[in-house]
Amino acid sequence: MAWYSTASYAEPTQDLPGMGFKTNYVKLGENPNISFWFKAYTNSGAADVNQMTATVRVSNDEGEWDEIWSLAPDKTDSISITGDWQQLKLQLPEKYKGKTARVCIAFYAKESYDYNLMIDDVLIGTPPSNDAALAILHGPTMANPGKEQTYTVEVVNNSETDIEGGKIIVSDDFTGDELTQVNCPKLAGNATTPVEVKWTPERAGAYRLIATYHNDGDADEANNTSSQLNIVVLPKDNRSVIDNKGKEWTGAMRLPVDFNSYECINQTIYRASDIGSNKGTINSIAYLTALKTPYYSDNFKLYVAETDKDDLSDGVFIPDSEFVKVFDGNIYFPTGTNTMVIPFEKPYDYKGGNLVVMTTRKSDNFMYGIYYKLWLCKDEGDIRSLSSSSLIPGKVFGNDNKVIDKIGAFPETLFNIVYGPVGELGGKITDKDGSPVKGAKVTVTGSKLSAVTDAEGQYEISGVAVGDVSVAVTAHGYRDATSAVSTVSDGGKTTINVSLEAYPKYTVKGKFINDEGTGISNVAITLEGYDKLSAITDNNGNYTIPGVTGQTGVEYVLTAEQPYFYTYHNQISVNADLSKDFELDYKAGKAQQPTAIVSDDQKSCSVSWGIPLVEYSHDSGVAKDFVGWQNAGEQIGAGACFKQNSEINEVSFYVGSAPAGHGKFNVYIFGLLPDGKPNKNNILFTAKDIPYVDNAWTTYKLPYKVKADGFMVFITCDGFMNIGVSEPTGEYPFAPGQCYYAGDGFSVQFSDMQTYGNLHFMIRAYGKDLGAWKGSELSRGPVSEDFAGRKSATYDVYRLTHEYNKIEAEKVASVSDTKWTDAGYAELEPGRYSYSVVAKYGSKESIESISQIIDKTSTSVSNVNSDDAGVSIEGDDLVLSCPELIKEVTIANVSGVILVNTHSPEARISLRDMGKGVLIVNVKNNNGKNTVFKVVR
Repeated sequence: MAWYSTASYAEPTQDLPGMGFKTNYVKLGENPNISFWFKAYTNSGAADVNQMTATVRVSNDEGEWDEIWSLAPDKTDSISITGDWQQLKLQLPEKYKGKTARVCIAFYAKESYDYNLMIDDVLIGTPPSNDAALAILHGPTMANPGKEQTYTVEVVNNSETDIEGGKIIVSDDFTGDELTQVNCPKLAGNATTPVEVKWTPERAGAYRLIATYHNDGDADEANNTSSQLNIVVLPKDNRSVIDNKGKEWTGAMRLPVDFNSYECINQTIYRASDIGSNKGTINSIAYLTALKTPYYSDNFKLYVAETDKDDLSDGVFIPDSEFVKVFDGNIYFPTGTNTMVIPFEKPYDYKGGNLVVMTTRKSDNFMYGIYYKLWLCKDEGDIRSLSSSSLIPGKVFGNDNKVIDKIGAFPETLFNIVYGPVGELGGKITDKDGSPVKGAKVTVTGSKLSAVTDAEGQYEISGVAVGDVSVAVTAHGYRDATSAVSTVSDGGKTTINVSLEAYPKYTVKGKFINDEGTGISNVAITLEGYDKLSAITDNNGNYTIPGVTGQTGVEYVLTAEQPYFYTYHNQISVNADLSKDFELDYKAGKAQQPTAIVSDDQKSCSVSWGIPLVEYSHDSGVAKDFVGWQNAGEQIGAGACFKQNSEINEVSFYVGSAPAGHGKFNVYIFGLLPDGKPNKNNILFTAKDIPYVDNAWTTYKLPYKVKADGFMVFITCDGFMNIGVSEPTGEYPFAPGQCYYAGDGFSVQFSDMQTYGNLHFMIRAYGKDLGAWKGSELSRGPVSEDFAGRKSATYDVYRLTHEYNKIEAEKVASVSDTKWTDAGYAELEPGRYSYSVVAKYGSKESIESISQIIDKTSTSVSNVNSDDAGVSIEGDDLVLSCPELIKEVTIANVSGVILVNTHSPEARISLRDMGKGVLIVNVKNNNGKNTVFKVVR
């Protein structure tokens, strides 16, 4: 048997102390032995014996494990680790003679030491007197009829003595036919002998080779069959077509078959132009692989289908019912870089569509380290592959909600195909005036075989099956056209020219206004449908978009964006010149965070705030639910991404209450990558342990303005966050890339919220617009604070009274200015106060902005007896100058209710939540002397 793994996959347990395996029950015989070959290494050489432990254990009569051997630097029977293959032989103690037992072999790396481990040729029990076993059969997997091939089968002599005689027969497991045989050489005892077998195939097709060992005196015929070797003998007119037309190549383990999982389904699409014909017979497929150790795979299946899809960007697997199974078996992977050939058990009749190859695998084990050569697609949005895999059984097969990953890459693939009689097509595509049409797609009808015209309008298509054909032509800006039927001859070239009619061009213009009819400046407009065009409104709100292709049957979506308004979408048809006005809905931006300042004479309080800034938000403001992480930390949290160029002043977030408390809240601002995703390595701002409120918006004003050309506001919490999430609305639609979370910490990765659900985190930012984001296709300058179409706000001011566990609000003013003075401040009772400001725009109002809390106090202290004992009042705190000299402090109200009694007083004792009125404080020092104070609040 062979076994491979890495030491980093498991911690030692009582059941299995490290990486390794346990056998089933084995008859140990009269002379019990254990032997195996192993290789322990790192990328730089041999594994360090000082960083490893290893054990061989055998089960006893009580079902427990006895340690037979262990690896340790200080043991006399220890071995040195070379980094190459080494054999370990162990003679078991006498007590195991004649027993049936299990064997456990395990290696373990100490602490975080990582190394690779391979184990092979495990022999357990009493060596037989005459037993040869066949192991791996390997050799060429692509051959040609009439050409001799040489294969090698590994023959293991399990006996201690040499074995003479015997023969090896190679057969086709598909048909049962014997193909060739060879006499076996003398087999040395306790050794593996490679035996060469020569064979000349006579017919083309798929073969599943197996070797069998035959010797009349062999003790165990159950191990006389080799592994299977799947090969293809190529037909006479075979062509090998390689699809490697990518941007750049890389190595990956997931495609085409993921052995590093328990379950996987993969699909990859190949265009007809990559196959090279619109008709043929495919007999096999091949991929490039790279391994550090040979591996004989478990079972997997390969299917093929044809589709009209040009890519797999919709993220939906093509249904199983459309596929034909062409392979069901195992593959041998040699060490190093090799070609993995998968012969089709029955050749597939290709009909000229885009070809989809699907592989499926379901197993109870996985194998790390099988790499394939993978090509990245040239175009960023080109999705050539889909993959769903899991290390958890049941997550892929039979799961309607399985995760399907879209991959802009494909494995380098070789197709062995026989075309049959073919010819070529060529010609020129022009407009009605005879001018060449560049970039027109010319497709052989009834297939997906196509070509694109060059600057002269010329095209060529090879590999066209003989017979009557026509071509379909599509080109942007022109009506589709199909040619007349022409005939393609074997080896000939047929010319087909096509003239195209252009679609008419129109102008779309109009005006963007607010609800008062005022034109809005600096509105960025995108018109997307058949074309994608853009414009920006002038100071009067007017826009003009010329050159819009019309009468195509394709609807256009007009999108308008201006930082102070909700994004607007409208679907329009363009069949003539069009004049159309649109009204935008103004965002109810909140006032900048107020500041409250009490006058020197304590008679009034001045409240001031800034005019509303641009609001950056995705949420509707209505909490659908609350989410958090039980074992959170500084890097675990939620974020909202904004593809805006801004100078950020404030951030806001909404959290629900947490019965056990939240812990500390932290604010991070990250920059964005060019693709709009958050850049975990670009932290623009950090603030920790910021004040917050439950079941309300918390606004944090940055100590300095942060400029960011695209940013994400990310909130973390040391405890249970319970941050609000809202459902998408028409004004706030959901889209990938808006919100992210980091359940394992942002230093690991950010995950798009779409993997969790179509919900928005209730996180917002406020700032000054600096123009279009760097990733925008539209160039737009900054929107000034006095832009045309801006609506003026009025402000409602509320005085908030903070009492124990509740807040009471009283509306005290409505103003149009950005400041107000509370002249009644002097008449307020002692307590804690703040002010909130709500911006109003007609019937709309913003979320509130809340000032800092002001402590208005009349607390005083006076002695009931003569000694002061070092007691004073600072704000709402009772201050003890020498708490170490005080034995006990008791605080009671005038009704005799004890509010505080402590024998280990802190230097400061808060009186904030003890109500108004008179408090009696009794201080007892270490000498037993009492001092009594009266505190008036």
